[in-house]
Amino acid sequence: MGEEGGAVKAAVLAAPFKSDGADAYVPVLVEVDGPSLLQGKQGPQLPVEIYIYALDSTGAIKGFITQTFGLELTKAEPMLRQGGFKFFGHLDLPPGDWSVRVLVRNGATGALGLRSETVSVPDLAQAGPVLLPAFFPEAQGRWLIVREAPRQGDREVPYPFMAGEEPYVPASLPALVPGRPAKVSLAGYHLRPGELRAEARILTADGREAGTGAIAGLQRLGPTPNGSESLAGTFAPPAGLTPGEYVLMVVLTDAAGGSQTSVTPFVVRG
Repeated sequence: MGEEGGAVKAAVLAAPFKSDGADAYVPVLVEVDGPSLLQGKQGPQLPVEIYIYALDSTGAIKGFITQTFGLELTKAEPMLRQGGFKFFGHLDLPPGDWSVRVLVRNGATGALGLRSETVSVPDLAQAGPVLLPAFFPEAQGRWLIVREAPRQGDREVPYPFMAGEEPYVPASLPALVPGRPAKVSLAGYHLRPGELRAEARILTADGREAGTGAIAGLQRLGPTPNGSESLAGTFAPPAGLTPGEYVLMVVLTDAAGGSQTSVTPFVVRG
């Protein structure tokens, strides 16, 4: 329950997807910065501890993941130094607003990092049109991928991040370059037929307007195995955007004038 931050740098992405049960399937992707995790390393194996909790507005715990594992540095250190590792876990959550809190700890040195993200879970079976946060697919090879260990009672669910029939791994905290287009994947449920238009607003971390734009070349790619509809396009932050933390607000408007909104944090590096 401490304050966010710590010596180990991390970023978290969590988003709700429909499942066969009453609860949504919420993948949680934790990106852990390798160089900060390696500070003060001891021995040939790096012990890592991951703790993920979903809390409601009263602080009660609805779901959690805890996992420990070792990284063999003779094999993993080069990739950790150029990027880090990405932990892929999931929570089963009912409709509501949840605080997903993630603690990453180096078991050898005690160094840790704490991050918190809010995820809103709609009733995907009953709700009208729903737009999930914008996802930015990453190129392969930057991250070690660590999957959660199987748990008793886990449901079989299709892989959630799909661009049409192509799976991808999204960035937990996209790093974008002003004026340079980046591929973006949108996912939604119960979207109305016909032409769609996606506008983009850029906000600073404290909510001030920082620019506008659009999701260029927006295409409807059709349904995915997880029941969502996939869309694809590109997004370029406005030229001249200074380094810092921002929020991308996507407004998706259908032919009848109805609109859905989602938000995605991103950074501009120096």
